[in-house]
Amino acid sequence: ARAAQERKREISLCGDMAAEQRMTPFLLGIGLRCFSVDPHAIPALQRCIQTVHLDEARRQAQELLSLGTLREVAERLDWPSAPVDTAPASAD
Repeated sequence: ARAAQERKREISLCGDMAAEQRMTPFLLGIGLRCFSVDPHAIPALQRCIQTVHLDEARRQAQELLSLGTLREVAERLDWPSAPVDTAPASAD
């Protein structure tokens, strides 16, 4: 998102993540402003966007980007962690 902003290019996000309201503050915080979602998701996404304070979203995005693992991000967002395979790769 930063590279697009520096080059004065618009960047958009399409699909499920664009409609995922739990991600909206982060996405706005990193500079995304264009979301392509299913038409049925538009009203809820618009309401969510209206509640976001951009300064807080930017702070949260920087904090999340500074974390080292997906598990840390999930914990910070109070989301169930995605399973992480920690077993060593097989040499078979």
